[in-house]
Formats: sequence, structure tokens, C-alpha cells
Amino acid sequence: MLDINLLRNNFEEIKNNLKQRGFKLDSKKFEKYDSERKRLQVQTETFQERSNILAKEIANEQNQDEKKEKAPRG
Repeated sequence: MLDINLLRNNFEEIKNNLKQRGFKLDSKKFEKYDSERKRLQVQTETFQERSNILAKEIANEQNQDEKKEKAPRG
């Protein structure tokens, strides 16, 4: 498995090495998937941050009725 940073920094060199082995590396697809991965990572981190904030609010809530209201339902 290739290191993603190695692939990002040495794309043409790796592309040529893979070509010699009979594999075609599509730069447009790579860029598309890498951008999508970055977008999803930021979105996931944002959701996790929001979850942590809500969990702290629930833990600090003194009123039991409001605590139950804020807690997620399963």
C-alpha cells in the first residue's frame, strides 16, 4: 500500500512506475477522491465537535427534565 503523502508529493514518479508494471493511475480520479476524502474528514470532525459540545451540556445540566430532553433518543 502506498503512503498517501508519498503519492501526493511524487504523483508523476509513482504514476510512471505503476505504468511500467501495467497499471494506469488516473490523476483526475485520484484528485477527485482525495478532495472528497478531505471534505468528509472535515465534516466528520465538525460533527464530532458538535457531539462533544452537546455531551458536555447534557453532563452539566442540573435540571433532570431538561437533561432528558437534550439527551439523544435511541
